[in-house]
Amino acid sequence: IASNKEYFKQRVVISDKVKDELENIFYDPQTSGGLLISAAKEKENMLMEKLTSNGVKACKIGEVVKRQNDWVIKIS
Repeated sequence: IASNKEYFKQRVVISDKVKDELENIFYDPQTSGGLLISAAKEKENMLMEKLTSNGVKACKIGEVVKRQNDWVIKIS
C-alpha cells in the first residue's frame, strides 16, 4: 500500500469525510483493480443500472478530472 500511495498521492484528492481505512483500500494492489470500474460520465447511469440489475452492489465514489497537463482522481 505504501508504494502505491506514495506514487499516486499527488494525483488523488480525498474528501475529509473518507475514513483512513477506506482510503487505504484505494491504494491496495490486491483489491483496487477488483473494486474500481470507470465509465464516461454520460454512460454512468447506464452502467449503474446494468450492475445493480445483475446483483452487483455498486456506488459512485469519485471521478477522474483534467488538471493542467495531467489527471487527478477525486474520491468523495
